[in-house]
Amino acid sequence: MTARQKWENYWYHYKWHTVLALALVFTLAVAVTQCARRPRYDLGGVLLCGQTLPADGVQALTSALSERTADYDQNGERAFEVYDLSYNMTGGAENPVGVTNSQKLLAVVSAADFVLYLVDDEGYDRLMQDNMRLFEAYAFLPDKNGTAWDWQGSALQRQLAADGLPAHLYFCIRKVKNTAAEDDDALARAERAAEWIQSLMEE
Repeated sequence: MTARQKWENYWYHYKWHTVLALALVFTLAVAVTQCARRPRYDLGGVLLCGQTLPADGVQALTSALSERTADYDQNGERAFEVYDLSYNMTGGAENPVGVTNSQKLLAVVSAADFVLYLVDDEGYDRLMQDNMRLFEAYAFLPDKNGTAWDWQGSALQRQLAADGLPAHLYFCIRKVKNTAAEDDDALARAERAAEWIQSLMEE
């Protein structure tokens, strides 16, 4: 039997097995590549304001917070993820961005992907409604009944004063202990967020 005949025989009996195996290998290769290229962040927080913020301002905030973040994962870089869910909260159901970001916000809160939140007054009120009451009180936090630190007048706020960000931006930590979100990782992230906010306050 020639090599060609052997191949034709193999292909006749194992064509679909081969196609499925190659498709699986390709899918795994793509998934591994995407995971390897995914940005790694040392800290991250949800940005929720009652108005759409300029992209340049959000980028400037991201850069400034990254400069102030320790290299917790020890990869040689300092990176802070700002997950911007801000939108015009007065738009109601007619605002498609608001609808989309509201859905994303509910998913983020439910999954407890972030323990740190950066909010203006409208964002704060949204997350502290009676049916949510998301933020934890800490003795070192001076604003909003011990649940927030207002950056107004801080070195960070002065650095970004011309970038179209709110004059009052509150740094808050979501409740973790005695909630469905409680686990060792979430507790550690909350402790890290508390230490990080204190370092911003001391600048």
